[in-house]
Amino acid sequence: MTDAELGTRAVPVPRGDQAGPPTAPASTAPAPVPPAPVSAVAARGTAAMRICVFCGALPGRRPVYGESVELLGRELVARGMGIVYGGASIGLMGRLADAVLAAGGEVIGVMPRYLMAFEVAHSGLTRLHIVDGVHERKALMAELADAFLGLPGGIGTLEELFEVWTWRQQNLHTSPCGLLNLEGFYDGLLAFLDHVADEGFVAGSHVRDTLTVHREAGALLDVLAAGAGYVPPARPSG
Repeated sequence: MTDAELGTRAVPVPRGDQAGPPTAPASTAPAPVPPAPVSAVAARGTAAMRICVFCGALPGRRPVYGESVELLGRELVARGMGIVYGGASIGLMGRLADAVLAAGGEVIGVMPRYLMAFEVAHSGLTRLHIVDGVHERKALMAELADAFLGLPGGIGTLEELFEVWTWRQQNLHTSPCGLLNLEGFYDGLLAFLDHVADEGFVAGSHVRDTLTVHREAGALLDVLAAGAGYVPPARPSG
């Protein structure tokens, strides 16, 4: 769904010094014909494909997490991809947003109204959507995205990823889901999932078919792009 179709939920990032545009005079010209519907992966803004990214609002103990997230941000932009994320300016969330923006990419944030009081919202995003609560936040993030990607994070990150992954298993959407296992961060979780399969509570093949896990960002982005039917632009040679 495009931003124009989201109606009043699309809230531009407040700038403070910008006044609203003057009211245009009434026109007698016929109303323009609305454009034809477009697919989820269609040119919109600066990103032809949007990946919903779940990651920590804390930076983690090791510098490698932040460094890897910055590299991921630049790689996303090089592939013509933008991100949808929680809208924060702190932790891995903020570092990823900064990296994508610095490379000229599109960053869409979605934040519950109550979190605005903590002044953690990123003020430089392409667009920031303010919603009433956490459930609305997750629903809108899913609506705006073509694929989902989990990075290192805490309980909130896991909850967000597991929800969209469950939706995928239940055929509520067909968007690809990926987990970037930076520095083996998710090795313990993957071992637990194997244990769940061994105990007969989930089919191991079903887990592997609906969640792609990789340690290398480029390889994982290849899978997500293919799953969403997106072909990145060719890169300059040499």
